[in-house]
Parts: sequence; structure tokens; C-alpha cells
Amino acid sequence: MYIRDIREVLSSLVCVLTGISIIVMSLGYELGTAFNMGPGYFPLLLGIVLLVTGIFIAAGAVSWRVGTAKTTTSFDRRSLWALVVVAATFVGFAALLETCGLALTCFVVLSAAGMTSRLLRPLEAFLTAFVLSSISVILFVYVLDLQIRAWPW
Repeated sequence: MYIRDIREVLSSLVCVLTGISIIVMSLGYELGTAFNMGPGYFPLLLGIVLLVTGIFIAAGAVSWRVGTAKTTTSFDRRSLWALVVVAATFVGFAALLETCGLALTCFVVLSAAGMTSRLLRPLEAFLTAFVLSSISVILFVYVLDLQIRAWPW
């Protein structure tokens, strides 16, 4: 077995370990049925999806043929900066949600994360953040009626 991309192997390991831990923790709650879901049912399904996703990522990152392994993997300062910013967006989301509301918080956090991407230009990052923020507000505030303020006012 040859590893083609170590980054994908490590990210798949994170997905698999997180999925397993979510599955184990969700088994401590009542599961219920598909029509009468208990508090552990949905986290169990999400844990299974995360576990399977990690397995598929790992399967795509390895090869059984000789000579198909990648030899170079770069981790430069920009990659480190992206890692720091994306990690900070989790803290930023928790810090901003109460005061700024879901729409503005999602927009700020997603814009910051999108600006670190090598694939998106700034305008594309802002448009993506706007669309995802709008979907989040519509889904969580208006459709699911969660008790989260959508706007800061």
C-alpha cells in the first residue's frame, strides 16, 4: 500500500476518529425510531456519515500500485495561516453569535475562511459567504424555528 497524499490520510483519520467518538457518545442517549427520534438518533446518523466519509477519503488517498505515490507535499506559511484562520473562525462564531445574530456571524466567519482559500478570489469568497449565510438563516431561523436571533437588531 502506498500513500498518495498524506494530508488526505490525516484528514480521513480525523473524520474517522470524530465519527467514532460521536457514535459512542450518541449511544448514551435514547435513540428512538425514524418516526419518533430520540435525542441520540440524529447524532448517531451524523457520526455514521462522518465515519463513512473518512473511510472514502482514506480509500482515495492510498494506492496499491507501485509508483503512484506522490513524492512532494508542501506546507508553506500560507497553509499555516489558513489553518490558524479557519481554527479562529470556530472561536469567532461562538463569540459573535449572541451579539451579532446568525446572519452577520455566518457572513463574517465564512468570509474570513473563504479569504484563506487559494481557489476563491475575494469577491467569490464574499458571494459564497452571502449565499451560505442566507441559507443558514432561512433554514435555522425560519424553517426549523430555532431560538437564534437572525439579526443583531
